[in-house]
Amino acid sequence: MDQKTNKSKSSASKRRGLGITVKLVAAVVVSVIIAVSALLAVVYQRMSQTLLDKSNEMLYVTMERTNEETQTWMNHTLAMLESQRDTIQYENMENLELTEYIKHTAGQQEA
Repeated sequence: MDQKTNKSKSSASKRRGLGITVKLVAAVVVSVIIAVSALLAVVYQRMSQTLLDKSNEMLYVTMERTNEETQTWMNHTLAMLESQRDTIQYENMENLELTEYIKHTAGQQEA
């Protein structure tokens, strides 16, 4: 009978040891999952903010360049129109000459 008692005690302690091991492994796994989730959330937040800042900076630079190019184009077009106006005004062209001059200068700025 002593052997049966010893066997039942040893199998009970093995089950108890296995139960504690399972609980310990589960607690470690849950802790690792929580830690990795927190790390990923922080990394996501920082990368999102960095990308947003970079996007805003690129948008501002692009807007400024586009504005400068448009302003340059408008100034060039205005200078050309003023030159055409002065030419028409000071040359005293007849209607036929005026028509030919306008046809000649029209469409030069399309390229």
